[in-house]
Amino acid sequence: MKKFLVVLVILAVVVTGVFADPVPPAPQSKDLKIFGVIEVGDVNLKVVKTPAEDMLVINLIEDDDVQPSGDGVRVGAWVFTGVIQAENTEFEISYEKTPLTSGNGDSYAFDIIELPEDEQDGYDKYPGEGGLISFGEEGGDLTVTQGLAVKLVSAIPSGAAPGVFEGTITITLTAK
Repeated sequence: MKKFLVVLVILAVVVTGVFADPVPPAPQSKDLKIFGVIEVGDVNLKVVKTPAEDMLVINLIEDDDVQPSGDGVRVGAWVFTGVIQAENTEFEISYEKTPLTSGNGDSYAFDIIELPEDEQDGYDKYPGEGGLISFGEEGGDLTVTQGLAVKLVSAIPSGAAPGVFEGTITITLTAK
């Protein structure tokens, strides 16, 4: 009888174990990675001639503003646009020029004048040489417009040969 009771108890334990509620699995977790980006925005340098619709021809003898003592003749402007830039991002503007030269070989040097009426936050000038564009502590967006004028380094000598003169200002934008 004892054997019978032992078998009955074992059978009861096995049967209840089979029909008992299953043990829930341990909690599981998986990661879903989400990626985002804030891209550095565009930077653009545009150069505009003055007047935009006509070819500007400066009379090198009669125009008082182009003379060494003059205020300069406005010849154009550059426009820098930077969007979504990181804090303390800097760009340098620099100028290279070729003298006013005619077909007969005569040439005359000129100075570049950054017009003072175009002074703006974010642009520190190196007079006649360009300057530094800075986005500062907060970064973000910035537009700087700088007008340019030219004047002769020295007066045209009397008796100079007539001709059509052409010079160039190359404006370069460089990331610092």
